[in-house]
Amino acid sequence: MPKDNKDNRINQILASLAAAATSAADGVTDAVHTAGQVVGEKYDAVKLNIELARLQEEQKKLFADIGRTMFMIQAGTIADSADTDSELVDAQQTVDRLLLLADQKQQEIDLTADRLFKLNGNIVCNVCGKVCSGKDSFCSACGAKLPEMEE
Repeated sequence: MPKDNKDNRINQILASLAAAATSAADGVTDAVHTAGQVVGEKYDAVKLNIELARLQEEQKKLFADIGRTMFMIQAGTIADSADTDSELVDAQQTVDRLLLLADQKQQEIDLTADRLFKLNGNIVCNVCGKVCSGKDSFCSACGAKLPEMEE
């Protein structure tokens, strides 16, 4: 075999190896990028779960404060210690304020839970209410066309 033929063959092999290495590097880059996205999504989900737990704990404390105040009103503890009816009115205003805060907290909980739900790629069928994957086009329970995922 002449030397030029050997050189050409070696160059072809090297070019083929270089192309395979480039292709492998591109594949690794894509895999790392995809893994980074998945890790980012998982991190966001963990943060939302922590936020949801914090909001629920705050709401639980508000409900406890409401219950304690209502018990004190019912037991007459507030009325017995009140010099006037104004302290009883203040207690009712306190309950009203706590109820308003609890309602606001519930709205925050609902928004956070909805963000977590969507982050996990879920969607609810408008017809039957079944939770479906965001990748589905039709509901597996009733067959209805599912709404498009919101970004």
